[in-house]
Amino acid sequence: AAGAAPFAACNPPLPPSSSPPSPPLGALGEPTASSGGGSNGGWTPPLLPLYDGGAGAGRLLCVAGAQFIDSVAGLRAALKVDVLLSGSNVAGGTLAAISVRCETAAEGAAAAVPGGANERLVLITLATATRAYVVDALTIGAETTCRELWPLLASRALVKLVHGADADARALMRAAGVRMSGVLDTQLVSARVFGDEAATIDELLGSFPNLQHLAQVARPALPGGDAWAAVRPLGTDAVAAAASAARRLLAIAPAMVMLLADKWAEYVDASDEAMRAAIAELHPDGQ
Repeated sequence: AAGAAPFAACNPPLPPSSSPPSPPLGALGEPTASSGGGSNGGWTPPLLPLYDGGAGAGRLLCVAGAQFIDSVAGLRAALKVDVLLSGSNVAGGTLAAISVRCETAAEGAAAAVPGGANERLVLITLATATRAYVVDALTIGAETTCRELWPLLASRALVKLVHGADADARALMRAAGVRMSGVLDTQLVSARVFGDEAATIDELLGSFPNLQHLAQVARPALPGGDAWAAVRPLGTDAVAAAASAARRLLAIAPAMVMLLADKWAEYVDASDEAMRAAIAELHPDGQ
């Protein structure tokens, strides 16, 4: 596919009988033996080869440790990577967690209205401590993407860090009638603990002195303004930016474990209730 050639070295084909290797876990935000150092605290995960499924599998684009996926075959291959399903070991191995970010865009020229009929799910990014998966829901199809990710999204054992879970809940429900479980809404935590509903991930990172440097990491400017996630072909800058946002969100996990302590389950339940309320807004008449 066009645009895939420069990244072919990231994705050497594996024999059909092979399984993608599991990445080294390491400590979140710290260099591992295979990832090297780097200017932002070692946040340079190793690149994993994934079997591309042959013809019709779409692009498998590697950008700075991010896997861009725009086919069902590519998505299914990614889901075989153990660390994605079991979560990244953070906070000394006491928590299995990934981060999830949904990007929506309006159909047509109108601006997207949260929960509005013109809002569509175009991108889902999943991050572990060692890798980010940028899934092109616009190309694959939002409903198909959500169905393929359903076991992961529905698992209460696997914590999903989400910033602004109400918006993501509406997007997933509208796209495929699915809802997440096991979610910790970091925006809700910020509002209740700090009294400030951090509008962005970087604002929340600023609440933790040991994480403030992550908010300063340089990132590429995005084309398309607020609708950047719906621009196709999705360029390398957009893939890198989506991956960076998901990684920065996951970096908050250890701090959240310490902050919430024995109230963790309470905040997961509160996040679940917030998502239920957001979904109910889609059907105010109860239908």
